[in-house]
This record gives sequence, structure tokens and C-alpha cells, in this order.
Amino acid sequence: STQVTCSVATGYPGEDPLATAVLKVTIQDNTCWLNFLSGPSTFAGQKAPLRNWQVLQGKTADECAAECKKRTDCAIASRDWSSTAPSDCFLTTSSAKGQKAARDYDNELIRLEGCSEDTTCVTLSALKLATEPIETAAFLSGEYCPVSGQSQWKDKVYTRGGLNQQGHLIMGVVD
Repeated sequence: STQVTCSVATGYPGEDPLATAVLKVTIQDNTCWLNFLSGPSTFAGQKAPLRNWQVLQGKTADECAAECKKRTDCAIASRDWSSTAPSDCFLTTSSAKGQKAARDYDNELIRLEGCSEDTTCVTLSALKLATEPIETAAFLSGEYCPVSGQSQWKDKVYTRGGLNQQGHLIMGVVD
């Protein structure tokens, strides 16, 4: 992964910038991990179907995901993702020698290859500056999704909807 820290000027087109915020963006790779329960679901707290799992002990969340990415037959990784401590990591496998078990849907992450700037939303978290008494750029935090189709901008543009036009944010390169 690559981390980029950048300064962002906020404001409305044709007006002077209102404030400058520092954002930290982590660019992972072209693999997305989707939680089975990412949308409204009636499966919360329920067991998924029986699957063949290979169990790896003592893996962090990053190590568990990396192990799944290395294996061509791993489509789902499962563990307690809320824990930062090493724990058992379950990887789906096509091997008949795998442990057959039903894990909770809540803990399953589905591996999706080929994410790109045209299809993948990014989540930004504003950083608190040491010189600022409060997190002044918190309003910039949120999920930004790519604008689909033709747009008036030459570079990729991401938007985050708001309750009204003033709350709608657009993120892109300014020449």
C-alpha cells in the first residue's frame, strides 16, 4: 500500500478557498474486500452455508487478507475483523482436506479482484492538525464515489453527497 498526505483547499467554484485541510489517503491495491452484510441484510448474526476452510492460527487482519490474496482458490476470508490482536484466520479452499464449517456472515469478507478508480469508492478520514485545537476538517470525512460517465473534468472526479447542495462535496485534481 502507498500513503499520500495532501492539503486540500475547500470552497465553492469562483470563490476564494474557505479553509485548508490535511487528508491522509491510503492506496491499497486493486483488490476490494466486501463485507457480506455491507447493505441492508436479513442475514446479520446468522451462519453462512458450510464451506471448506483452511485455518491459519495467529494472523492479524492484514496477514489474513494477504494470505487469501496469495491463493487462487480463496474467495472469502473470515476472522474477527474488529480485533487487532492475532487470531484464527479462515480462508475458503477448494481442497477436500479443508475444515468444513459454517462461519457467521458478520465475519466474512468476500475478495473482489479488479477494483479501479472508475468503480471503487474511497473513504477519507480528516486528520487533526497539531496546531488546531479541534478537528476542523471533519466535515470532509466520508465516502467519495467516482462520477460515472462523461464529466466536465479531464481527471477522475469523486463526489460525496450531502443533505443539500452546500453539503455536496466534489474531490478532484485542480489545475
